[in-house]
Amino acid sequence: MPEKQEVQEWYGRNARVMHSDSDCLIERYECQGKGLIVTYKVFEGMEMVFMEFNSEDAFIPVTPYSEILEITCCRRGRVVCEFANNICAHLSEDHFWIGSGEHLPASYYFPFGYFDAVALVIDERKM
Repeated sequence: MPEKQEVQEWYGRNARVMHSDSDCLIERYECQGKGLIVTYKVFEGMEMVFMEFNSEDAFIPVTPYSEILEITCCRRGRVVCEFANNICAHLSEDHFWIGSGEHLPASYYFPFGYFDAVALVIDERKM
């Protein structure tokens, strides 16, 4: 599982590790409301990430690796993703998107005030 430094590199300084072992990482994202991110190691280089946000705050990740592939499915709510080129995309319930490296969103916003999703994250550096 990621070390504390990696967690903060990916999710920013608002991420707080609540639990960590070799197969599971639970983080609280400090925002107006609630943010919870639970990561399970599937195998080396592949993780399942469950995200639950009850907030209208913007979530701005720091994406340090270009070797990341992320497949995200929205289970509930909606997220607006803004990319570095100022293009916005919406991810609604029962839809998914695929992003990688420099094509991952620069920020996320939850217009309904809630968002539940599951993501498969593949880190090519660790495979």
